[in-house]
This record gives sequence, structure tokens and C-alpha cells, in this order.
Amino acid sequence: MRLSATQIWQLLLLVVNLKQVVLAQDEPNCGYLKEASFANRSNVVDLNEHPWIARVGYETDRGIAYKCLAILITRQHLLAPAQCFNEVALKAEPVRWVLLGDWNPTNPFVERDCDARQNCNQEPLLMAIDEIIIHPNYDERMLANNLSILKLIQPVTFSNFISPICLHARKTITYSGQYFIYAGFAVDENIGYKLKAVTQLQETMRCRETLMRQNYVRAALAFTVNPLCGNSNQTTPLVSGSPLMGVNVESAKPQSYYLAGLLQTMTNQNNSLIFIRVQPHIEWIEKSTRIETSTLPTIIPAHLVRYEKHSTRIVNAK
Repeated sequence: MRLSATQIWQLLLLVVNLKQVVLAQDEPNCGYLKEASFANRSNVVDLNEHPWIARVGYETDRGIAYKCLAILITRQHLLAPAQCFNEVALKAEPVRWVLLGDWNPTNPFVERDCDARQNCNQEPLLMAIDEIIIHPNYDERMLANNLSILKLIQPVTFSNFISPICLHARKTITYSGQYFIYAGFAVDENIGYKLKAVTQLQETMRCRETLMRQNYVRAALAFTVNPLCGNSNQTTPLVSGSPLMGVNVESAKPQSYYLAGLLQTMTNQNNSLIFIRVQPHIEWIEKSTRIETSTLPTIIPAHLVRYEKHSTRIVNAK
């Protein structure tokens, strides 16, 4: 039986109200969740919804090109697919920046974005990337450990439009057959807003079939399937790095989002999605983002950072 979009959202609301067991202590104020936005079945993301989504900027002859997304997890670190930083491609178009707090990709980033009701956000923040750490066991053909950590040149100041997602899930996560939310920017940059949708994750055998259809043969035949696979009623392809999110619940009420995965690829064939698992790598992420000294965040205005010339270090942690 195929569920309608309305039925899927109602089921998701029911699932997150089930009792959950607290396994980890989350950082305060991470994973901002507004119940009205969470319950809204529209595919259009509200201005301050999912404020951890950032666009990764590459330097080209035509200006900045945004080809991947990264997810803010601390004041100075973001998580992104390692596939976004292919060494050969970066020689022609080096990665330089992340754009935080953006909502409308058709609007110049030095201007505020406004929705149809004329509610507006703050001016997006363009930040230079200091270094990128590639997971030491990244295996492109096996779709294993496809993660990297981006360190900014300085910390950012959190706001209603820029804040981190939680890493820790406050429950034992089951994936197969469960509904999760994913969100991000469309590959088609003419779509002037962020999008969100619900996906039902596939059980292992169906995921193997999905991987085979997309020619990821080695990953499909592996003893352990590394990615997560899903389907969606939302047909617009999103940019790689779009977050797959679960919901933490307290006292039977949804409280915060946690990061379950990152979008690797989305095809129009059966609206198939392949996600990179994040939860098995929490220890590596926390170790790699540990800051030895605490500093107060400083902001460089976007119009100054935009013209700064710098080199981003690509670190292979092997």
C-alpha cells in the first residue's frame, strides 16, 4: 500500500511521540526544532528551519559555484561528504568557502532572503574554510566512510538562522522501514528556497537492489551494506550533503533534530536516495573537532571574506 504525503507526515508525528531511552547528553541548543514547522507538510523549508545547512563554495572562472552542502556541528566545524573534495577536481576549482544562513539560492548572498509572507532572515554569512579532514578509511567504490570535516578559519556566532544540529540520538536507532526527514537545496539553483521531505528507509536487501541499479556493484555485494537507502514522494533532486535527520523526544514531545546521515546521491529512478551513515562515526567526529582552547567567536562580514585569497588545507587522516 502506498501512503500519501499526508499519511506519511501523520505517521512520522506518531513515531516521534513514542517513548525513547536517553543514551547520550546532547549539547544545549543544538538541533533547533519548532513544532509548527515540524508539523507543516509543505516541502518548502521555513526561513529559520534547519539552520545548520550550509552551501560549500568552489572558486571558478564564473565566481563561486555551490556544488555540495555541509552541516554545522560546532561553532567552527561542519560535516560533508568526502566525495565533494576530489583532489583532481579541486585543482581546477579549489574549495574556499561555506555560506551559512542562506535560504534562496537565486538571491545574491549579500542580501537578506524573504519568503512569500515577507518574513526575512539575516544576511547570510560567507566563511573561509581553513582545512578539510577526510575520513582515514574513506573508500569511494565501497561507499564506506564517505565523510569529511570542514574547519572554518574562525568560529561563527549562532543565531536564529545559523546554529548546529545535534550529533547524538537520544534513542536506540532503527533504520529499516523507519521514516526520517531530509532537507537541503535543489540541484536546480533556479528553485528559490530550501526543500524538505520524508523518506522511508529500505531494509538491507532492497538497499542492495537500489545500489545495483545505480551501478554501485561493490557496495551492493559487500558483506555489510555501508549506506542507507530510501525512497521519497519528493521528486526534485537535492544537492549532495543534504542532511538526513531523526527527532529526539522528551516527555512525548519532539525536542530537537539529530544527524542520521548525509545525502550521497538522489536519482529520478524510483526517487531513490542513498545516504551516508553518520552515527557510527560520532567518536571520530568528536575527536577530530575537539578544540583545545576556547575563543569568543568573531565575524568577518561577507563582503570582506568574499574577496579574501587563501588556501584550504586538505588533510587525509591516514
